Amino acid sequence: MKLMALLILILGLFWANAHGQNSATGIEDVCKQLSTAGRLTPDIKVTCSTESGANSSFSPNGLLASSYCNFIFSCDYYEQCIGKLVDCSPPRKPNYFKNYGGKYCAKFKDSHDHPEISGYGEGTKLWTRCTMICLQRSLDKEYQCTDFIGNIPLKESPNDKCLRYYNKAFDGHPSCYTDSGLCLLLPPSQQVYIGMTVDPSDLITPESRRQIAQATQNCAFNYLDLYNSSGSHTALNSFQQKVYDVETAALNLEICTYTPSRPNCLVEEAIVRSFDKYCQSASRPTAGWDCSKDWNQGSNQFSP
Repeated sequence: MKLMALLILILGLFWANAHGQNSATGIEDVCKQLSTAGRLTPDIKVTCSTESGANSSFSPNGLLASSYCNFIFSCDYYEQCIGKLVDCSPPRKPNYFKNYGGKYCAKFKDSHDHPEISGYGEGTKLWTRCTMICLQRSLDKEYQCTDFIGNIPLKESPNDKCLRYYNKAFDGHPSCYTDSGLCLLLPPSQQVYIGMTVDPSDLITPESRRQIAQATQNCAFNYLDLYNSSGSHTALNSFQQKVYDVETAALNLEICTYTPSRPNCLVEEAIVRSFDKYCQSASRPTAGWDCSKDWNQGSNQFSP
């Protein structure tokens, strides 16, 4: 019964957006229907108010249906969406959303938008766009599978909750990095430029060292699968092939831009834009997240 109620609520979220109505009102109606006696288990407390303020309770329903919680190439997600759904503002800590996620979203987006300064090539720019949305989807999965309406609240303090998101966010970084093509960026100087975007003090923390080690291991396996010709490894799976095709398209565009004999690069640009659609149109799975999988598994838009 609880799963059915959640399904109805999720369908209501998408219906409200698709019909262009005031999402807060539409979601509030759905919430009230679900919170009537017998619709949810007795230990689930539902707040249907979509307003926030000192004298009103806050409900995530209207916010989840808003544009702030869409997966787009924007950094509003950290402050205006997940940062409000999971309050880690002082005195609560650690605040991953502001002090790391939002901070580096802004820094990488600035490097993406100013390649003449950052040195980012087309492949690195595409990697930035896809990685950013993968990270947002990962946080959304954690919230939907653990803290969304209909889930039994975990017995944890506010600080423990913030620490849970902090740790799981870092645990999800390596796969988002490598699944979006980090290992295949060419020339290798592009990976150096990515590293230079991160503050040196943040590169030496235990969390950063752990994610660097995991990303390096992921790349090692990717290289083995890609270049091993001994026959001991299987051919690239559909996911690896997609990442390879993405980075090949970006590299072709990069080469074209530096080829004087080419009057334009419209063909190469069109191919890169076609891969961009995987990132820019990424949304929550229509059937909901598969919460039985590892936290970050399946959250990347290129995953099978």
